[in-house]
Amino acid sequence: VFRSFGDAQTLEVAASGVSTAVRSARNWSISSGMPSRVLVDPDNRRVTAFGFQTVAAWDFETLDGLAEEVALDPGMNIPGAFREIAEVTGHVESCKGSIGAAALFVDDGAAMRARYLPRYDMTNGLSAEAWVRYWQPPWHPDDGIEPHGGFSDPRREMRLAVIGIPGSFEMGILADGAAYLELGDPDSAIDGVYFRAQTEGALVFSERWVHLRVTFDGIELVIEVDGVEHYWIPDGFEIVDPGDWPPLPNKVPAGDGDLWISHPNRFFLGAIDQVV
Repeated sequence: VFRSFGDAQTLEVAASGVSTAVRSARNWSISSGMPSRVLVDPDNRRVTAFGFQTVAAWDFETLDGLAEEVALDPGMNIPGAFREIAEVTGHVESCKGSIGAAALFVDDGAAMRARYLPRYDMTNGLSAEAWVRYWQPPWHPDDGIEPHGGFSDPRREMRLAVIGIPGSFEMGILADGAAYLELGDPDSAIDGVYFRAQTEGALVFSERWVHLRVTFDGIELVIEVDGVEHYWIPDGFEIVDPGDWPPLPNKVPAGDGDLWISHPNRFFLGAIDQVV
């Protein structure tokens, strides 16, 4: 009798723990407007709730009324929603945005740098989104013919960064119209972590406003274009069976560098608005 009573108590306590985690995640999403999830791991007897917190956002409305096709002053400060500051570097202009004004990145080195803040630590996961309107470089189909007879779009090798912290993460598009999320650094990976997920091409249309969003919580990676989740493939594994893909990292590599909108070395060819 005592053993059966103890089992019932254990089950009741476990059920209460699951219910509490679900309520916590739901309440967080309702109050914050950000995604949350609950992981039930029976093998390790663990229930964990995950939630996202907004740590930076720019709508560029302070650029409204400025002359278009005129470069912003280098070093100009663009305020964010939480008193964070993005500093203009390179040739950046004001332009019409998805709503109000936006930032237009015109030439090599065009970017905005938000100096490091402790809240930019994305180790446990991240959710990033922005409206983008990019200019797609022209190309000739013959440029995509490979020596072995295959065919590829050479613009797929061109990254256009939207937002990121070098060595930690980067969201952007490839010039063939694919969207990507990069974790770590391909050249000097922090903690040995590097993973880049990218969609097929021709999903992000040029010369029109498109909404991008990426989410990663150490368990699942999602890439959305205009609110639609799209299938992604690890960089370099396009013709490899999914069973042989490298595993997803279980965290975002730590980065103590500055947060960049666009990037001096991979500047965005076009306009960016409503960055969160």
